[in-house]
Amino acid sequence: MSNGDQVIFKGKKENKIHGNKEWIIVHNDVEAGTVRTDRSIKNVTKLKESLYLEYGQDLYQFKSFGIGSKTEVYLNDSLIATGERVRGSVYELDTSSEDQTQSEILFMVYILFNYQFGQ
Repeated sequence: MSNGDQVIFKGKKENKIHGNKEWIIVHNDVEAGTVRTDRSIKNVTKLKESLYLEYGQDLYQFKSFGIGSKTEVYLNDSLIATGERVRGSVYELDTSSEDQTQSEILFMVYILFNYQFGQ
């Protein structure tokens, strides 16, 4: 991170029944949150991609309607960020957060979201 902190995403075993994946976020050697995909039947039938981030006391939802679509990030049902592929492998996430750590964590999960769903 820009302040020298270290953040690691460690994969957990995949839930074979639902096809969901989960990661643990380790911030400076302390477990700080989790990320998990939401491959529910409802999302799959609507071609919606969804991922949840639990970090600190907050639950964020990243969602998109497929390749080439903007990604939206919600906190408590409020849109707090949008992201899109600018060109090639260049991604941009516009966030309303003034908290640098939160913005950097959101961007890391945004990259994971795009990797996971082939954006």
